[in-house]
Amino acid sequence: MKKILTLLLVAASFCSCSDDDDNNTAAALNGKWQMDALYMYTDLPAPVIAANEVVWQFNGDKLIVVNNSDDARVYPYSGTYAISIDNKRILIKHDDFESYYRYAIIGDELTLTEGEEGLQDGSLIKFSRLSGM
Repeated sequence: MKKILTLLLVAASFCSCSDDDDNNTAAALNGKWQMDALYMYTDLPAPVIAANEVVWQFNGDKLIVVNNSDDARVYPYSGTYAISIDNKRILIKHDDFESYYRYAIIGDELTLTEGEEGLQDGSLIKFSRLSGM
């Protein structure tokens, strides 16, 4: 009887651990994130990004990118984009292209790595959460 009860408890714990972790992480993306660093797979130096110069705001299935820089070399994009979030990946849908990013949130820091796992030629973008904005 103890073995049956133990097996039922183990089975219940596996069933209760569905996609809640991904949903919590996806929900943790919501809000405003200040771009702190952008690293590209190139010989060019990384751009210097000032505080609040480039801000990404996640809101469910939408991403708003506010680019306050006059220099397109810092970051060339701004606007509103449709997104989908799945399995710690973000798909950003632009009129002309789609981009996949893997993401990780640690505390108030967000890291996006472009491309599928194992690819080495995508960009790496680091953000910090903006509070009270």
